[in-house]
Amino acid sequence: MIDFIKDADCTKETPVRLGVPDAPIYGKDIKLKPRVDGRTDSEHFKKIYLPELLPLEEYDLIVVLISGGKDSVACYLKLLELGVPKERIEFWHHDIDGGHPSRRMDWKCTQNYVKALADAEGIKLRVSYRVNGFFGELYRIGASEPIEWIDPDTGEVRQCKLSSNYLKCKELKEQATEEMEELLKQYGYRMKFPAKTGDLSRRWCSAYLKICVADTVVSNLDRLGELEELGGKRHKFPAKGGTHSGRWCSGNLKAAVQDSVTANLEETKHDKKILIVSGERRGESAGRLVMTEEAFFSSAAQKDCFDELDVEQFEIVATLDSHTSDICRGMDGKHFPMSEWKVGVTAPPFHVHCRSTTVPYFDDEFDAVGERAARDEETGKTYFVPGNMTYKEWKKSFVNDGDKSGLQEASPDDTIKAKEEIKQVAEELKIDNFPDVFKAKGELKNTQALVDYINGLESADANVVALYNSMAKLETIENNGIPFKISHGKNHAVSTSTYTLTGNLADVKLTIPKLQGENLAGQVNTTLHEEMHLMDLYGRKDPSKSGNWFSTSRTALMDVFKSTSDSISDEVADLFAEHKKEYRRVRDEVNAKYQNLISELNNSVMDKTFQGSLADYKKQYNKLVSAMNDERDYMARNIMGGGIGNLEDIYDALSGGVFRDKGTVMYGHGSSYYRSQESRVHETIANYAALSITRPDLIELLKADKPDLVAELDATIVELLKKVGDG
Repeated sequence: MIDFIKDADCTKETPVRLGVPDAPIYGKDIKLKPRVDGRTDSEHFKKIYLPELLPLEEYDLIVVLISGGKDSVACYLKLLELGVPKERIEFWHHDIDGGHPSRRMDWKCTQNYVKALADAEGIKLRVSYRVNGFFGELYRIGASEPIEWIDPDTGEVRQCKLSSNYLKCKELKEQATEEMEELLKQYGYRMKFPAKTGDLSRRWCSAYLKICVADTVVSNLDRLGELEELGGKRHKFPAKGGTHSGRWCSGNLKAAVQDSVTANLEETKHDKKILIVSGERRGESAGRLVMTEEAFFSSAAQKDCFDELDVEQFEIVATLDSHTSDICRGMDGKHFPMSEWKVGVTAPPFHVHCRSTTVPYFDDEFDAVGERAARDEETGKTYFVPGNMTYKEWKKSFVNDGDKSGLQEASPDDTIKAKEEIKQVAEELKIDNFPDVFKAKGELKNTQALVDYINGLESADANVVALYNSMAKLETIENNGIPFKISHGKNHAVSTSTYTLTGNLADVKLTIPKLQGENLAGQVNTTLHEEMHLMDLYGRKDPSKSGNWFSTSRTALMDVFKSTSDSISDEVADLFAEHKKEYRRVRDEVNAKYQNLISELNNSVMDKTFQGSLADYKKQYNKLVSAMNDERDYMARNIMGGGIGNLEDIYDALSGGVFRDKGTVMYGHGSSYYRSQESRVHETIANYAALSITRPDLIELLKADKPDLVAELDATIVELLKKVGDG
């Protein structure tokens, strides 16, 4: 008998099932296990997964992250129900308004309520916050404000150790130079309000001010060695997955707060076992919200399309695998008149995390069966079944000891049949096909160099070249009256500014390298990468706003990315190992060259042969260091033909940035950036497009290792090209 309901199966009509009290287990040497298993579908989640807790009596302290809401209070009451003594429990409250002179974001009663709850229950309360709280983070340019906490015994306000980035930003602010704001932005900035989507990568308030507190605390405990005797596992129980990086209120104002406080408490530094308890509903997972939101808007767009095509009836198509909910299994194959289209009733999404879609239904006499894809649960491979087969028929025929012999396995080429539909319009890249800004007097030489380089390559993917040839045909930023400029510098990116109140784009800037030097491989890869970002931006749902880029608006791509393993094939691993070895050789060679020059400069100062002032010395020294960094970067990007860094970044994205943090790959964006699922997909499609032109041999390696991902990336390129009208 199941005593819980999966989120995916819940509807508005689902009745509430009252729980029953748990028997006290404290002091009985009983390990607590979750009713619902956590995630183990990647190496990262396997590493942090904890199948059970220690007996509760073995913990020196149990910290309840108390917000005053029902989830955190329920956690506390459950601990009492399990028999945990109150003296072993401590409340931690992370105040999102922090030290700001006025309370503007949290409920005015929250602080008094939390204190009253702690007093009534006789539980020690520790309050922590980020200085200036929500508004300090909202208008932040530079590093985040420091963290303070109030000692529950003395009432003393204590400040955690200031970060090096904060101290650097403080120094810059004191200098008050004209370029101060741009220099501060190198250390981060916020200015992203309001959040316009349920996507947790956009809900920055949730991450920086709340939840990442818990994530960071436990991570910090790992570093302190407090969990070493437990195998170094994190006490996130159960490990459900889902990043909090983009949910900044939870992260920077709560999670990071908790991290710093824990690291600064004497009672947490000396071989203590601490259990952190955070009340988070499963239905709040990032992936669930993202997919549900996208499914809703996709459904609305589908209806508009059907209306334009005068479709009279539509049919429900569910996903043929074991994860499909009972609701969608029952809806699969049903058809309704367009007049009865009602999201959640006759049209998807029918529930949270719904993957069902719709197709036109024609009650014709002729037989046009076709094919639909299904997934083999044992092998994980995709295969084709008759197109008129419903979910129930598929399960009966092929799941319950059914015979799959004779079925055709779906290869990547099959999965992206649409790729064959695209006319190969471009045999070469033409400068006339670029937007006008790329052909302006100051930019013409650089664009011409890119075109000449690309046209000198062999085996470039024709569809990707066609896409770059179609850049000017896309609904460009300029067409919507939004200022756009190209610049050249070290921080290559497509950067956007938005109006605070409306979320509309204010301006867009493309920063790419100058194509110069004998070897352009690395620079060209970077340029193509950033220009793909630009086209991804061009294809967004709302031309006036920055969100919902083309790649992340494709549910199919988001789904396949989430389901793709972060494992690395032996062949790719060997390539990365060789690349790392060569990188170190090049790095050491460049460092040695410039260290000699720097030593000569220093020696000239020591023996008083240097001609010039101290300012002249600093100028020459900084010039040498800058030249060393530039040459090292130039050489590194061109190692082994260039492009390997792009491939490494794709694998880093699949790992959520773990590979870059651990040194598994030399190039990548790391976990702080790749906490956002959107960022992972944006960077992957940009890297993929660049390599499809410059290094198709690396694409073949990726295809052999991740065929489903490559198939959907190809399909995304095709769909964006179709958007231009060339399909």
